[in-house]
Amino acid sequence: MKRSIVVISSVLCILAACSSPGRVLEESIIGRWVNVDGYEIEFLPDGKGHFPGFEETIESSDFLYQIIDDTHVVIEYFGVEYTIEIVVQWDTLIWIDKLGEVEYSRVE
Repeated sequence: MKRSIVVISSVLCILAACSSPGRVLEESIIGRWVNVDGYEIEFLPDGKGHFPGFEETIESSDFLYQIIDDTHVVIEYFGVEYTIEIVVQWDTLIWIDKLGEVEYSRVE
């Protein structure tokens, strides 16, 4: 019995060590996303991202991002940091900030 408890505790410790905060978001956020208005955002695996230009209203620009937990990302855009809540469900990314929610779909 004591041996079973030790084995189970060891397995739980290994699983906890492997599942660092934001790991799921880190993997699911990667890719290009577009919303219903046609605005795009791209997250690259190296902590960089890109906003492609849009109809002469938004200039193409890059940003840096850092995942801080399972649902929050800090985006550095033109030297200013913004904390954004991001939820990814299958091929849908929901961007939540103080202005509200915007839903994006994954671009294949």
